[in-house]
Formats: sequence, structure tokens, C-alpha cells
Amino acid sequence: MQKNKILFVAVTNYENLGVGYLQGILQSSGYDTQVYDISMRNSQLLRYIRQSDPLIIGFSIIFLNHLPRFIEIIKYLRDEGVSCHFTAGGHYASLRYDELFNQIPWLDSIIRFDGEYPLLNLANKLKEG
Repeated sequence: MQKNKILFVAVTNYENLGVGYLQGILQSSGYDTQVYDISMRNSQLLRYIRQSDPLIIGFSIIFLNHLPRFIEIIKYLRDEGVSCHFTAGGHYASLRYDELFNQIPWLDSIIRFDGEYPLLNLANKLKEG
């Protein structure tokens, strides 16, 4: 069975239009998407990830003040053996991508600026193998 699940980890206490646009494009192309909030306990997030076995986990890194939490989550997931593709996007990721790769070496990619079609292309290529 081919993987078609793409998960997002984001700040959800306010509307995140960027993630909403990404979900719209992905869902219209047959991908199943889910968004989890960065305030979720690491162990709970890990349980959901293991249950869904995603193709990609996208981290919506919009603001610098959330960066320490994203670093903690991403390192934890990798340390726990999550091996799917990790990508990041958002304002901070788009403008400070070099710094972000240095701060979060567990990322596989960063999608800059409008990411709807680059993420869809990435998902399609990963799904094809």
C-alpha cells in the first residue's frame, strides 16, 4: 500500500492559512492530511505519527519565538526512530533557511515561500520512490 498521509505540525491557536492552502492542494490530489499543534505532548504526537505512518511531516515554522519548541519536537521524533521525510516551511523557514538547517539538522528539506505546488511535487516524487 502506498503512503498518502501528510502530517503538519503547526501553531493552531490562530488560523494558519498557509497550512490550509497546502492541505487544499494535497487533498485535491488524493493525499490525506492532518494538522497537530506544537503544544501537544511529544509522546502523544509520536503515537499519532506511528499510527498514521506518514509520507511527509511538514513543520510550519512561522515565527522565531516557536523555534525552540520545533527543535525539541523534531529532535525527539528522530531520536524515537521516525524516518519519514521532514520538511519545514513558513515565514521564518523561507527567510532564514540556512540558519534553520544549522539549527535543525534533522530536516530533510525546506520549502520556501508559496509551498503548495513544491510540496505536492515533493510528495509525488517521494510516493514514486
